[in-house]
Amino acid sequence: MVNALQYEEVDQSGNSITFLVAVLDCISNAVFGNKRSEIHFLDIDGVQNLLNLVENSDYTIKRLALSNLCSILESPKSFKYFVEWNSKKTSINATQMLIALYAQEDSRFGCVVEDGIIRNTERPLFPLVSYLKQKYGYDPSQDTTNKNETQKSESMQHDD
Repeated sequence: MVNALQYEEVDQSGNSITFLVAVLDCISNAVFGNKRSEIHFLDIDGVQNLLNLVENSDYTIKRLALSNLCSILESPKSFKYFVEWNSKKTSINATQMLIALYAQEDSRFGCVVEDGIIRNTERPLFPLVSYLKQKYGYDPSQDTTNKNETQKSESMQHDD
């Protein structure tokens, strides 16, 4: 399974992405939570391969790889592998890469940071525009079907 994660540059075609999703799901279900499997995963450079995948893949795979990385890092034995990793591409370490990913997410969501201080205290980590509205033009606050159903159920409860 770990061999399937060893891509320097991840092929972004549909079949490759589907395959990587399946491999990451398999690792998540078969490895994490089982001490022997986790130790074996660490011994065969699983953390390093997950970090390489996070660095080199598109957004969908990156999210799944980060999820798997978080799961394996719950094991105290995995921390040394995390600390030892350095990017072959940019020579940054794992911590620097995760901080850069966080900064990318901040800019993607429109989080305002000046001099290292979050300026928007009302919605500091939430997007200015909802993902559904941005992607599909759907605004849940404008959905009249849900509001009508909610109002009907509330009025029925008050009648009782």
